[in-house]
Amino acid sequence: MNQEEADRDIVKLLKAKSACGFPVAFLSMEPLLGPVSLTGLNYKDGGEAMRLNALTAEVWAEEPDSPAAYANEADGVTKLDWIIVGGETGIEARPMHIDWARSLRDQCAEAGTPFLFKQWGNWFPYGEMDASGAMNSVTRGEKHGVWHEWDGEVGFSVYFDKKIAGRFLDERTWDGLSLGTGGPS
Repeated sequence: MNQEEADRDIVKLLKAKSACGFPVAFLSMEPLLGPVSLTGLNYKDGGEAMRLNALTAEVWAEEPDSPAAYANEADGVTKLDWIIVGGETGIEARPMHIDWARSLRDQCAEAGTPFLFKQWGNWFPYGEMDASGAMNSVTRGEKHGVWHEWDGEVGFSVYFDKKIAGRFLDERTWDGLSLGTGGPS
């Protein structure tokens, strides 16, 4: 998932949750392929450009002088109850930047939305803790050609077996679950 897909599809999911009476709406953001803001989605409501915080259901107009400058909830839109994040797996897997996962974790924490970090996939950030609890110390020189350097970044990611890469984010697991209550469990 990336921001374009989030802006296009999340409002549809939330309207379906509301219209059909589903107890839970969740995202499985796998693979996460770019930074995503769930707290400032762009969407159209009756032709008007609006912004939505999908974790609280708060909406506001893109233009501050709009007649619908702010409303507590969008018409027919509710909030997300659970966010699952993971990297891509397979021989053609694309890397996930650690800051993309951290940003979603932090957005969820601020809103009180359960967050589950499922896995790194095959690309693992240098300096993070792997599945065994060891810090990733595989350097560019040790395994030539199996690393991805981030543009404008100091860090890089190493291509690993997904089982070795594991699911630690900032040295711990994130196992938030939603039981349909709309809040953390």
